[in-house]
Amino acid sequence: QNVKYIVEGKDVNNCTNFDSIYITVNPLPILDVSSDVLLCKYDSIQLQVNGAKTYVWMPAEGLNQVDISKPNASPKKTTNFKVIGRSADGCSSMDSVLVQVIDNPIPRILSMDTIVCQNSFWKTYSVSNSANSKTWKVSGGNIITGQFTEKIKTHWTGSTIGKIYITESLPIAPYCFGSDSLKVSIRSEKAPDRASIIAKANNISTNTLICKDC
Repeated sequence: QNVKYIVEGKDVNNCTNFDSIYITVNPLPILDVSSDVLLCKYDSIQLQVNGAKTYVWMPAEGLNQVDISKPNASPKKTTNFKVIGRSADGCSSMDSVLVQVIDNPIPRILSMDTIVCQNSFWKTYSVSNSANSKTWKVSGGNIITGQFTEKIKTHWTGSTIGKIYITESLPIAPYCFGSDSLKVSIRSEKAPDRASIIAKANNISTNTLICKDC
């Protein structure tokens, strides 16, 4: 938009003259910025802005680059990122986007059963009760009951090392998750010792365990 300003000048003799100047009024850039967003801690997201020729984002911390239209953001804490957009005419506008950082769940497997016998049943492993979604996985054995709950019971079928995994995720978007694992030593079944075989053959009561060391 052009605006014309006219000025009238008068000297001491009361003589007048006129002059004028045109001023061009350029519009401010209208910035179109990403919507506010929830982000899991340690994740990243691409921010975006349009509507200007050049951009500067701030603060720089948590951004891979500050002078582009689509920087990647990976803040460690909730941050309100501001962006200044400048048009080709030199006019500037500012807008912002809030990136709210959500902490990931930190599950911890609770159990004293880190040494078990092969083919042992009903060993219990648990995590603290919470509203988070839970998924268990067992290597070297099977889950008997409790999948998707805070407590499982297992059947160990392996012969060396087993492992239990738990993944917890928030029940609402952005579904941030965390995990934990526990190593379990599985002792193999051993053949009955000589004393047990003789006692059994002669119907003699004995306290000797068939599975030695278990």
